[in-house]
Amino acid sequence: IETLARATHFVFDKTGTLTRGELTLRETLPLGRLSVDDSLALAATLESTSEHAIGRALQTACKAHAAALPGASLEDVRNVPGSGLVAITGGLELRLGRPAFVGELHGQPLPPAAVMLLECGETVVALGDANGWLALFRLGDAVRPEAAALIATLRADGRKVTLLTGDARPVAERVARALGIDDVHAEVSPQGKHDF
Repeated sequence: IETLARATHFVFDKTGTLTRGELTLRETLPLGRLSVDDSLALAATLESTSEHAIGRALQTACKAHAAALPGASLEDVRNVPGSGLVAITGGLELRLGRPAFVGELHGQPLPPAAVMLLECGETVVALGDANGWLALFRLGDAVRPEAAALIATLRADGRKVTLLTGDARPVAERVARALGIDDVHAEVSPQGKHDF
């Protein structure tokens, strides 16, 4: 605690630190052959063993919509740190995670409506397979009520404050603006956070 009092630079993660870490599904945008419910059910199935805030949000939304789980089984589900999840279903690779990570699988551009969703300032997760995009999920998280006062106090005391997050730049910048943080590093991998 004595060392903390002498600190000159504070680096904060976003999710669960400056925000509540209680993501909720705000919108599902189907982009392929699946309906809203089918997209959500498939994403929730992929996230079924996840403890990440995104996984919990998709599972909760799936239960709330009473979406039926997909008939196809998922094989070889694995996490790619900082990017998302990969699985095999019906012989096809399936990805859920950062839009860029999902897009690498099939190389197709997002439709204009989907591009606009990416700029909304909230977390957007993509679902796709080797044939193309399946859906986008927009998730929201509230800023902690005490966060603004904390950041204002640190800045008033002459401390430098940095937001360091794996989230997309529009999401990071929205939270940084709300809290008065000027130094923002977004889309940083877990290793990049460690290096920083």
